[in-house]
Amino acid sequence: MESILAGYALVPAFLLFLWAVSRPLTAAVTLTIAAGLVFGVRRAWRLARCVSDCGGFSFELGGRVRITIAQTQIDDSS
Repeated sequence: MESILAGYALVPAFLLFLWAVSRPLTAAVTLTIAAGLVFGVRRAWRLARCVSDCGGFSFELGGRVRITIAQTQIDDSS
């Protein structure tokens, strides 16, 4: 069963390889954009999880300015 799935995966991989060989600049740009998106989505996921768990985060700009982003608690006892 795994060899059949591997065979099916080879067909689009081979077509992608032929496309990359015929248009190397476009393939390099596409690969760079895909890698950037993967990296960016992973960082955004970690940041969202950090804000969810900790309630906020802070970072320094140039060692002189600290920016803090935090969730405020809403008091609904009115």
